[in-house]
Amino acid sequence: MTHFYFSCVNEIKSEMVNDLSVLIEACESKGREYEHLETLCLMVPGRISGSAILESALDFLSKLGSEIMDLDMTIEPVRNVPQWVRGNSDSEILSFRISSEEGIWPKPNPSERTCRVLANGMSVGTGVEGVKGKIISVAALEDLEKLPYSETQGAIVLYDWRHYTQYGLLSGPFRGNGANHAQKYGAVAVLIRSIAPDGSTSGLHTGSMSPYDAEDGAIPAACVTQEDAELMTRLLKRGYKLEGNLTLPCRRFEDKISRNIIFEIPGLTDEVVLIGGHTDSWECHHLGCQGAHDDGQGVVVCMESLRLIKECGLTPRRTIRA
Repeated sequence: MTHFYFSCVNEIKSEMVNDLSVLIEACESKGREYEHLETLCLMVPGRISGSAILESALDFLSKLGSEIMDLDMTIEPVRNVPQWVRGNSDSEILSFRISSEEGIWPKPNPSERTCRVLANGMSVGTGVEGVKGKIISVAALEDLEKLPYSETQGAIVLYDWRHYTQYGLLSGPFRGNGANHAQKYGAVAVLIRSIAPDGSTSGLHTGSMSPYDAEDGAIPAACVTQEDAELMTRLLKRGYKLEGNLTLPCRRFEDKISRNIIFEIPGLTDEVVLIGGHTDSWECHHLGCQGAHDDGQGVVVCMESLRLIKECGLTPRRTIRA
């Protein structure tokens, strides 16, 4: 019996190795993931949730998977999908005036500066006139607690964190909760140093923020480049005062109905291996964003994996669902 058991294990391992080598060869010689990713990014690059462009992308992927890849497909409607519109990107601006106390030298020239910004997803807008306030710079959320309320009230708070190490640790407190936290101290807006690796070359990086604690107390939030964040912090450390005006044309509309597209290859058991990716992406066409890494590649790799498994005539032990 022991000999029979080990023979079965070895046979299973042998079959798995053969299947894997066949699949690897197919991936290297027949894989079309780059072609599909290029098509997705070229044709529908700004796939923000709630948009007609996202629905076009889902139309493309459903046809690609069901008709061209010949995969089993089901569609599930998804309700309450947020619809947030950035508005005219040319109107996303932070301008600030530099002033100084008597005795601070030299006088800045020009004293008026303008910076590009990018609204955080789901941020409230500012209206055409913008939001005005003195700019203060802190390195952590906790730093606001150390300042007198008179310093934070009516301020535009810049979160100038340093030393990028782990994306999740930064996006949560600063981008996610920065607006809610600063609002408690009387701030009128927040700016977040772009959450990108150190040494960014004037790149604007943002994402969705956490839901507002109170809609009537919501304050606008946007990211600035690392270079502009450092510019403002350095000026403040030298004793200069910065009076800012932030304009964000973004708006939130009624939620919409969208869909999840599900492809699968049936397995030999009722167990399921679940993989997936998100079709939606940022819509920042003016910055060249195509949503290739976040997360077009995840979508097409999942679909291509199923196609190649099916094309190779392999039956998985468990159902594989994307």
